[in-house]
Amino acid sequence: MDNRFPIPDEIPVITESQIFRPGENVYVQFPPQYSDFVGVIHKHTFIEIVYIVSGSATHIVNNREVSASKGDLFIINYDTPHAFFP
Repeated sequence: MDNRFPIPDEIPVITESQIFRPGENVYVQFPPQYSDFVGVIHKHTFIEIVYIVSGSATHIVNNREVSASKGDLFIINYDTPHAFFP
């Protein structure tokens, strides 16, 4: 990787209490919800499943660069630094 997307020293952590409503175990997000984290390397205390509905992006996962486009599916484990860059 050419370090276009450097991993910060402190990575923001998103917790389930920030996303899920009390008593819910699943949250479905559609853009632009939580757009503050697009282009920001972060990690979670929960598993994230991402399906790309349209467009394309670069997905950084554990310091690896992966192309993402319509039809791609990602399962991101908890505590895994990642970000999507449009």
